[in-house]
Amino acid sequence: MSNVTDFVAAGLEQVRKSWGWFFVFGALLMVLGFVCIGKAQSATTFSILALGCVLAISAVVWLVSSFQAFTWQGFFIYALNALLRGVTGYLLIRHPDAGAEGVTMVLAARQLPIPFADAGQRFQW
Repeated sequence: MSNVTDFVAAGLEQVRKSWGWFFVFGALLMVLGFVCIGKAQSATTFSILALGCVLAISAVVWLVSSFQAFTWQGFFIYALNALLRGVTGYLLIRHPDAGAEGVTMVLAARQLPIPFADAGQRFQW
């Protein structure tokens, strides 16, 4: 028990020593948030470009992992996943405004079935 409390106490002491950094980064995040509110289109474009880059990098990782699969089925599943991620990442990087609309539609479609699925259980006798 004392090891855990010593560990927590040491962590809290480290946080107390660097409270200035937390303050600076918190203020920076607030300024960045206000900028994003003012420039919503630029923030949306940047976030979609970042998502596209993450998908493109993950496609390379999945493609490398596909060659480490033990079976042919595993290879093709990993390779298909890499292909889908790569194509999606490329399209998001190439067309970020259309990608923002597509991402919004996908997120909206994910939320749609939830009320209907719950309504069936609510009205059972």
